[in-house]
This record gives sequence, structure tokens and C-alpha cells, in this order.
Amino acid sequence: MGSPLGALLGDRPTFSRPSIRRINWSHPLTRSLVAAVRGESPYPVNRAKDSYPGPIPGWRTCVGGFAVNNSHISAGNVLLWPNTQAWTGIAAIKVMAAPAEAGIIMCNVGGVPQYPGYEFWINPGGFVHSRVMSDISVNDYIGACGSTNVCDGKPHVIAVSYDGSKTFAGIKIFVDGVADTTTSEGASLTGTRKTTGPLWVGNQIDHTYGMNGYIGWLSLSNIVRSSSYIASNANVASIPAVDANTVLQYRFQEATGTTTADESGSALTGTLSSSNIWSGQPIPWQSTKYGMGLVFNHSTNYFLDMGSPLGLSGTSALSIFVRVRHDALSTLQNEAYVSSRQGDVNGFYFYRSGVQSNPIQVRFGTTAGAAANSSNISALDFNVFNVGVTVNGTAVSYYGNGKAAGTGTCGAMPAFAGSICLGAEPNFFTDNLQGALIEGLIWNRVLSATEHADLALNPGIIWEHPSTWRVGPATTSSTSVSFRRTSGPRVGSRSVY
Repeated sequence: MGSPLGALLGDRPTFSRPSIRRINWSHPLTRSLVAAVRGESPYPVNRAKDSYPGPIPGWRTCVGGFAVNNSHISAGNVLLWPNTQAWTGIAAIKVMAAPAEAGIIMCNVGGVPQYPGYEFWINPGGFVHSRVMSDISVNDYIGACGSTNVCDGKPHVIAVSYDGSKTFAGIKIFVDGVADTTTSEGASLTGTRKTTGPLWVGNQIDHTYGMNGYIGWLSLSNIVRSSSYIASNANVASIPAVDANTVLQYRFQEATGTTTADESGSALTGTLSSSNIWSGQPIPWQSTKYGMGLVFNHSTNYFLDMGSPLGLSGTSALSIFVRVRHDALSTLQNEAYVSSRQGDVNGFYFYRSGVQSNPIQVRFGTTAGAAANSSNISALDFNVFNVGVTVNGTAVSYYGNGKAAGTGTCGAMPAFAGSICLGAEPNFFTDNLQGALIEGLIWNRVLSATEHADLALNPGIIWEHPSTWRVGPATTSSTSVSFRRTSGPRVGSRSVY
């Protein structure tokens, strides 16, 4: 099944499929196509980054990393070091957005009110932060804060080392193998109180500081690792080799169950607070009469991360087509089809509004609450529904099952740095799609009404067809290609796929 490192690298899950459809790049509808995914093809296409069928970072599902439901991994009451003990922690991470308060990577501190111990985490600025504490209630601690934003939705290797000197100068922070500029936090460390544990990954005892993203692997040593050692282990794909000074090392490769193995030789098996926090499980597939679909579910927060802005940041032209089956129509929350927004801001959001009688909407915003523009699609059924939108400058056109479904205006597309996600709005996990995504296509150009109709009437029109299909005559334009079976009814009705 693979490991959660796939969330960082985009390693491909293993599927047994009788045929894998590839995109027919010679088809006119593929002009300026920048991303595509189809239920029968387990490899999504990110044309801005890869030639088909290149791997897509974040292809694995995200269940909020260790953030959902206050989840964590516990090693127990171990490594109860005094604050004169040197140590180095290194982790591969992918964080979707900065936390509101803290996103814990590793924490080994005792309880209130002193919180003695050592820890490193991501702070609200998106920076790596570390503390060594004796009694924080009387400011008896030292801390260091980095200056590089690691909450950009990209994979990073972060490292923190402490030399046991009980000084700010003794804490070093590294991002992707490079020493980070740090600022001091805390007064001084004079006390000798040491932690009583427990050592947690992904959260802190007595708090809800879950991390909004992935942890691919974690390594902890009982010495100060050199800058050259840290630089040589700054690849998210390569966990450090275990040596005599490695005291804890989690690869997180199990992908199922409620324990994770310690590779260091210390036998500090980690216990998961929930088996649902694994990010290495592939998005479930489901076979329907309409074909295979990627099944998204509110409760497990799946989404498909295409790994980059796909060249759409600040663009004046955008078209999206999704073939979707809703399993439920919530009246309490939205359901995202495609989104680039990170934490409700900076990007675009194409979704079904659950609080406004199910209209399909598109929202552009650089601030929270930016006005949405609505289609006149007010009712969806639980069969496959074809939904499209085209943005031309500030003009918006909607399509439902290939027919015009309203127009309007919107603001200009804002610049954004995050990646494009299907099935959810990143970091806004209540807006997940509940249903199956049969097909999702994104262009950085304006699609015509005829092209939207072609897409809706001819499932799989741009995908190379298996041997049981043949090219048929155009249905709605001279440049389109439709498919039909060698026997049986013509593809074009929603009863046949």
C-alpha cells in the first residue's frame, strides 16, 4: 500500500486495472489542459509539472495529517532527558497552512503548569519553533524561532538541534538542510526540572495542537548532529541511516493499524490515537454504472492534491469541468470540486453551496468572505452530474449537463502559491465533497459552450479509448470526437458509460 511518505512525494498507489486510459493529447479539447484525473486512470495528469503519467505530489489522501480529531502518535513516557541533554530532531513534513496556535511535530513535555521538557513545532507564522523548558509558568525556559515559512503546501525537511548548554545559542534550526535565521524567545533556563513525558508526535498532551498536514518520517538523536549531517539528510525521500546515536526513528510505513515501528533499535513502538490518521491510504475507488470514481467522504477528509498552482495564479482565463456523483446533499456545508484557496483566502473555489439550495458557485478571493458568484443550478440528483465553469477576465459562465446555467461577474483571479486540490478546500476540512469524482479537468483558457456540451455528452472524450471502443462521428462540433461501443447504444446518454 505504500507509506505516508507518498503524501510528500506523490508515490503511486498500486492498483489492478484491466486498462488505464491515457489522454489523447492530439484532441482539440486538450489544448491548454493543465490538469486531469479520471476514475479509470489511477495516475492524474499535471501537465504544468509532468509529462503523462508523471507522479503528482500529494496524490495520497490527506486526513488532516495528525490534526483531525486531536490525533497523535505516542511513544510513551520515554527519553525523559534533563535539560542538559543534547539532541537533534529531523522530520519530513508537508504542511498545508500555518496553524492558528501551534502545529506540533514532536513534543516531550510534562503537564501543567510547568511543562518541563523539549519540543519543536510550527508556529502561526509558519516557522519552525523549539523550546527547552524547566518551568514555563515562571519563564524558566529558552526558545528559538526560525524565519522560513514551511507552511506552503510543499515538502520540507526540518531539523532542530540543542547542545545542552541551556542557552538560546545552543538551539539551531534548519530548513531543507540550510541553517535558518533564528530569534530568541523566553528569558533564561536555570532550573533543573526534567520532563515526565509522554513523548508525542503530532500533538501535545493536554492541548489540541494538531498539525495541519503530513509527517513523512521522524528521526531523533541524543547528540548534536553536524550541519553537514543535516544537509546530507535533507531529502524527504531518504530517511537518515540509523547509527549508535539514533534513539527514535519512525518511517510511518505501515499505512494501517494503530502502531508504528521504531527503527532505531530502542523498541519505542508508537501507538496511534486512531487508525484513521494514516495519510498513506489511497483514495477509495468505487465502480458504478458510470465507471470508476474517486470516492470522497466528509468523515475522512480525503482530497486529491495536484501539487502546484498549475500556472493558474493570477490568470485571466480558467475553465473547469467535473463529472461528479453526489452521495448526499448537505444543507449545512459546502462541497468543494476544485480549490486553490489556503485557509479561505488567496485563490479560487469551485463548489456546491450547501446552504443556498445547492447552486454551483465559484469564488475568487484574497480575503475571507469574498463574494461568490452563483449559477442557476438549484437541484442536483444522486446520478452523475456534469458541472462546468468558464472564467474570462471577470465574466463567469456556468454549465450543467452541457447546457448554459447562468452567467455573472467576479473579481480578478488573485495570485496564489498553494497547489490545486480536487474534492476539498485545503485546510477547510468541513467542505469536502461527499460522493465520487468520475472526471476532473482544468484548463487555463476559455472553453466555448460547444466544448462544454461535448464534454458533458461524451464521457471520456479526451481519453484514449480501449480496444472495445472506436472513434465515432462528431456530435456537436466539427472538431470533437465522440466514442461509441462496437455494439450497443451510443455513448451520450447518462444511462450508458
